[in-house]
Amino acid sequence: MQTQRDIITYYQSSQWLYRLFCYDDQTLGMHYGFWEPGTTNRQQAIANQHQEVITRARVAAKDHVLDVGCGVGGGAIYIAKTTGARVSGITLDSKQVRSATRYAQSAGVADLVDFQVMDFAKLGFADGNFDVVYGIESICYAHPKQAFLKEAFRVLKPGGRLVIMDGYAARPPNTPEEQTIRRGIEWGFVLSPIVTGKHMKDMMEVCGFRNVQQIDKTGETWPSVRYFGRLATLVMPIAKALILIPSTHLQAIYRNAVALRAVMHSYEQGLGMNAVHIGRKPRR
Repeated sequence: MQTQRDIITYYQSSQWLYRLFCYDDQTLGMHYGFWEPGTTNRQQAIANQHQEVITRARVAAKDHVLDVGCGVGGGAIYIAKTTGARVSGITLDSKQVRSATRYAQSAGVADLVDFQVMDFAKLGFADGNFDVVYGIESICYAHPKQAFLKEAFRVLKPGGRLVIMDGYAARPPNTPEEQTIRRGIEWGFVLSPIVTGKHMKDMMEVCGFRNVQQIDKTGETWPSVRYFGRLATLVMPIAKALILIPSTHLQAIYRNAVALRAVMHSYEQGLGMNAVHIGRKPRR
């Protein structure tokens, strides 16, 4: 099982790759994005994913929003700028907190957003503190998923909304497919065990959420999955050579290449999927 230190090391050694290949100074999103109709580039796809949180959770200016696994602040800054809502972001990585704070100041929303180091399975917030809790490609690090879901339920106000956007297994894998998931995706991205989308939906209901929905976004993420998977295939020969150099930043190229190629293969096999899960905390 991966430890918090493993996750922090992964992000600190991979951040330069995310910055080089994934996000720019506008979107700051460290995720695949949604290629909705009319989308022409990855940055627009990332913005679509941020907008999806606003739409699904019906975020308004009066709301207090919690971004769990905030990265360098892209989603939190977008939501604050777009809606005027207050947004708190949490991450395990103190370097990401510093970057996110700096980006928020540059974007002119430092009065609306704040970032801090925190474990999303042990939230340091009072009960009923937030109107919305969301995570974009971050709850895959939670193990067990119930630990995060129970905390999200606790800190939400009655009637509060939870939105999770993440990658899953579309079905229980067979033995060969286990290798794609365990030795490819989980090892490469330093993830906790990947679950099915159905399992996430079931666990949300077990933890008390109501009106739980699962919206399949596999097709909307495929263009990015394919792009990064092909890029990983191209750099793999170089990546294999770099693992011999005692540098975590260079070794991160191989780790990410393995994971990105495995994600692409999982989609091609009908094993991988991406989904949005939405749930509401009952008012009573």
